[in-house]
Amino acid sequence: MTTVPAAQMPQMKKFTITDIKYIHDKMGAVQFYVAFTTNQTTIKTATSRKREKLSPTWAESLSLDVPDASTLKITVYARNMIGSEFLAGESEDTIESLVSLGTVDLKLRKRGLTGILEPRERCIMFKISEDPASLAGGQLQLASSNVVPGPTSADTNALEVKKAKDTVQNLHAAPWESLIRKAGQFSSFVEAISQVHPYTKIAYKILLGAHEIMLTQINRDDGIKELVQILDEVYTFLQVAEGLKSKPILASEAQLNVLVLISQQITECAYFIQEYARDSGFGMRLVKNIGSEANSIIQEYKNKFSELKLAFQGLAQIEIEIAVFQVIGKVNDLAINADLQDMLYSKGATFNPDKGCLPNTRLAIINEIVEWATSSTDSHKIYWLSGVAGSGKSAIAHSVAERLDDQKCLGSFYAFDATNQVDRTPQHLFSTISRDLADFSSEWETALRNVIKGNTSLRSDPSIGRQFKNFLLKPSESLIMVGPILLVIDALDECGDPNTRDKLLLILSQETLQLPENFRILITSRPEKDIVDAFQNQAYILQKNTDRIKDTNTDIGKFIDLQLEKQKKSLEKKWPNRLWHSKMVAKSEGLFQWAATACLFIKRNGSSPAEDLESLLSSQGNNLDALYFTILKNIFDIKDTGIMNNVRSILGKVLALKEPLSLFAICQLLHPHHEEDTIKAVLQPLGSLLSGVTEEDISIRPLHASFQDFLRSKNRSKIFCIDLTQDNEDYWILSSNYEKQLEIQYV
Repeated sequence: MTTVPAAQMPQMKKFTITDIKYIHDKMGAVQFYVAFTTNQTTIKTATSRKREKLSPTWAESLSLDVPDASTLKITVYARNMIGSEFLAGESEDTIESLVSLGTVDLKLRKRGLTGILEPRERCIMFKISEDPASLAGGQLQLASSNVVPGPTSADTNALEVKKAKDTVQNLHAAPWESLIRKAGQFSSFVEAISQVHPYTKIAYKILLGAHEIMLTQINRDDGIKELVQILDEVYTFLQVAEGLKSKPILASEAQLNVLVLISQQITECAYFIQEYARDSGFGMRLVKNIGSEANSIIQEYKNKFSELKLAFQGLAQIEIEIAVFQVIGKVNDLAINADLQDMLYSKGATFNPDKGCLPNTRLAIINEIVEWATSSTDSHKIYWLSGVAGSGKSAIAHSVAERLDDQKCLGSFYAFDATNQVDRTPQHLFSTISRDLADFSSEWETALRNVIKGNTSLRSDPSIGRQFKNFLLKPSESLIMVGPILLVIDALDECGDPNTRDKLLLILSQETLQLPENFRILITSRPEKDIVDAFQNQAYILQKNTDRIKDTNTDIGKFIDLQLEKQKKSLEKKWPNRLWHSKMVAKSEGLFQWAATACLFIKRNGSSPAEDLESLLSSQGNNLDALYFTILKNIFDIKDTGIMNNVRSILGKVLALKEPLSLFAICQLLHPHHEEDTIKAVLQPLGSLLSGVTEEDISIRPLHASFQDFLRSKNRSKIFCIDLTQDNEDYWILSSNYEKQLEIQYV
């Protein structure tokens, strides 16, 4: 038996904490409290008063009775405007060290996406001192002890334990090093294949992140070793597979498609490993949530890789869905009668691959956003892509969404639309996103149903603050999240005006921090003042303007070449040696919308491409405005008063609609104010500016919001200006009576 010296025995002492103050950067919280934890004992301050939200202080005195060798953990919790509570930051140190400082000033940290505590621009200040009575008692006890510390087996044991840990760590690192090496080599090997490399690159980066976490969590990898070995074997297979081992560019199209699926499946495995490694309770919760099927996750991964190997070799069908375990539910009440159909939903607001960028264009910015969205180390919650009208923001958003949808990481895509103010409103946003997430994950659907069951009014709640709390925050709190989930909000500037979107901007800029760390939000908008004020200089918002995107003119050139393939010969006659092409690229000034509109105008039937381009190149003034004015002037005789009255009247009525209508419905609606032939004579030539004008049953709307802005401004559109104000008689008749008129027409 070994006698422990009194000097080494823990001494129970009393410590007092006073003068507590929390200093932080601007955030969405209005109240705070501080918790001090040691030896499973926690004491808390009172909740701060709302008027002290920037620098709350506490005059109270807190006491702790603990051994002086204890570690003290300090945690600051915050409550936001809608009452939700979340972690603001934490820090810890030994009580002995803190007492030696007297007045403590600690920078707080918070767990980032890697699970590692990262510093924040927030600090906690307080004084801590030892009670004099406990100090005297401790000295007396130490003095009365006559046990002299001597050599014990503990020192030898500690050395043996260290050696054992080093050995385990080396054994642990070996398979990982092999896997990381092979993944990096393979990513470089297929770099020339544009359709494959983005996926292999993501897989490699996520594996690197998982490896870094595993190195710091050596005791958590027992259940993952088999999966690491499986991944290593997959890369070994790819290194020697026929069709790849010499020149990957020679691989068949079918093999390249399977290779994309393999890379996506590897990425999913890496996300699973990351969550397993950084969350000590993850494995236990898996057992609790899915019981005996916990081990089936790894088996499912193994089976999928076997299927994919066979498919790559041409021995099986390639219609394989990758195994995805992004959301693992803690809820198990499947018999809920709540009907999600009662929740507001914006139909048609999702992404459309046809609206994305052309193949092999805008690759740098698309890859940058995808890497941010799938990164486990980037701490930015929001990526805000801003830019002037027509700079291609939405096309980039649609392309990113398509890429992440392929990767099974797209939770929702919501596009606001200035021409549709009926069901593309702030009140539709969060309910639509949550319903999309319910389609994305059955576990999310169950969690959402648990929130709204027995509360019919909540399902159509017009308060976006309560919607965010009930439709997003509460479901996410009851789920384990594995891997990234991207939410895309496109054209935020088309969401009403500053007065109608102020609450939404507050939630997006501050409250979204409470969502799980793997949620990422991509937002696109013009740099309107209220949006800039909300998003600028926020530490968790990554901002990029489209004018900083490289190779824009090169990509516009590719777009023009593709669009005007049939008109090239005609244009070459007037501008040989592709001079027409360089002139168009220069005239676009980096605006994809200018190029798109110009190409549609030049391609229209019954016109001369060379003459049309000549009129566009000779136009003066602001880029898009000059383009729109030139096109309208070429279509309509501005000297004919009758024609111009019809143009302004018909366009004004069409664009005054809060919800777009088809050509057929518009003709029915405007009769007898305008004859059908007159309506079609105005609208049908505008195919380069309006969609749906050549079809009877497709809604007519501006191809770009900037065209409607142009027509509303007298200074910009001049003779073509339309009046959409409330006191305009045409607008009043249309907005107030069109539903009744349509009902009569269709009875």
